[in-house]
Formats: sequence, C-alpha cells, structure tokens
Amino acid sequence: MRFAVFLLYFLSGLTPFVTGHGSLIMPPPRNAIDSELPEWHNEKNLPMTGWIEPFSCQCTNGTEFFCNSGQSCFWFSQGCTIGCSECDGLGARIPHWDHCPTESIKPTVNDPKYRSMNQLAEAGSPQDIFFFNPWRAPGKAPVFDACGKAGGSDVEMFNACAYNTTINTKQGDLGSEVLKPRPTGTIWMAGRIENQDGNIPHYTVVDINIVFVLLTRNYQKCAFSKRL
Repeated sequence: MRFAVFLLYFLSGLTPFVTGHGSLIMPPPRNAIDSELPEWHNEKNLPMTGWIEPFSCQCTNGTEFFCNSGQSCFWFSQGCTIGCSECDGLGARIPHWDHCPTESIKPTVNDPKYRSMNQLAEAGSPQDIFFFNPWRAPGKAPVFDACGKAGGSDVEMFNACAYNTTINTKQGDLGSEVLKPRPTGTIWMAGRIENQDGNIPHYTVVDINIVFVLLTRNYQKCAFSKRL
C-alpha cells in the first residue's frame, strides 16, 4: 500500500520533471546551431518541440535577456541504463525500469549523500525508482552518440524526446555526424578547472580532446577541439 501511494505521488509529478533537460550556453555549443535561424535567434518565445510533450530550450544566461540555446537541450540519449551495451530509445518514466535485463549491473553509487535524486529511499528497495539510471554507476551506461542524438531517439517519444526538423538537422540525427564545430575563441586548457563557483560542480579539461568526463563511457569521444 505504501509503495502504491508513493508510485501515485511519483507519477503525478512527471510533467515538471521534463524541465530537467539542460545544455551548455557559454561558449555556444555546436548543439545550439539552430539558434542561428530566425525563429530561434534572440527570441523570447522559442518554438515548442514535439506534440506529445511540447517543450522548448528557453533559458537565460544571467547577463542577457536571450541565451540563444536553439534546440540544444534536445540532443541526448534516451533509454540508456547501467550495464546495457546500447540504448533502446524508449521514453517512458517507469520506476525501477531495467532497459536490458540480461546485461544490467547493480549500482555502484548507493550512499544517499552521493545520489542526485530520491535520496530518502533505501538503495535497492522498491522505492529506489532510479536504481538503474546512469548516475547510479558512472561510466557504465551507453549513449547513442558522443554528441547526442537529435530528440534522444529515432522517433518522438515521451519526456520531450522530439526535435523540430530544420535545414541543419532532424529527429534521430547523430551529433558527431551532422554538427560542425562552432569556433568561439574560447580556449580551455588541459588540466585547468574552468568553473570555481561553489554551487556548481568543478569541471576539468583532462585532455585537449576531452572537454567533460561525465556519466557515460562514450561522451568524451565527441570531436571537441582545443578551440571551441
């Protein structure tokens, strides 16, 4: 009964969670290439993406009214859980969902103080609904592409898995294949900590071709360069 109540509470909050999509805005990433198109450039009300769960990458950079994010927050990989050899692209929020039962592994991050969500749930219990999510075993989840897939999957899904077709890209495109470098003049040197804000994680450039080492094993293969 207690789990049923918890599940009902969880499902009731699905829509707000969609706002969790995020993207880099400074320096401007190649994923934001659509910001150069009239409908996305310096616009307060960006076009909504998709019809199942309409959403946009509307944001502010803190110093200017527009941040020109384009559709950058829609480049990601959907349906990827720890231990899987590949993502399945399925986009539904099902608690404790294992996308590859024959390959999955147990989480390596179980201490509540290191978990990013649902910290009050006992690790491995029915209430531990993010048991198989990538952040529970850093480096052990696959991705479709090092630079993301437009819309997160080949076809539109729930959880803002959608992408508006433009002259640049379309749903299902792989970032490393269709996104060209966007030189900005910003230089990140190897071994240097780029952000020292106490409220934001510190990211270090560990190699000239590796910008961020995040939770997935292939992210660092994205063809970034020294000069972004």
